[in-house]
Amino acid sequence: MAAEVDGSSGRLDLDACGAALERAIEAAGALGLDVRAASGVRSGVAERSGFPTDLYVLALAGGTGVGKSSLLNALAGEPISAAGVMRPTTSEPTAWVPATRLTDAAPLLE
Repeated sequence: MAAEVDGSSGRLDLDACGAALERAIEAAGALGLDVRAASGVRSGVAERSGFPTDLYVLALAGGTGVGKSSLLNALAGEPISAAGVMRPTTSEPTAWVPATRLTDAAPLLE
């Protein structure tokens, strides 16, 4: 099944993709196939489809001391996560959201 693309923007048409996923789940269910994983994907898509399309979630992952905190601080434009020569410096997961986007991102942080 090919992804549906909006010709004007080159972006995926998420509504069309969601409808195609729904049809695939129904067809698989009619064949007696296990649709739990696909249904979970459908639920996740439905939950996230209410978020603005310009809201990004980014994870910084890597070994200790490679500069994840420094990169986060540079992206934020202010100190968010302590960076230093002592390893590991950051011992807890850190989430940062620009103040102007807190309302949009709040459900992601729950």
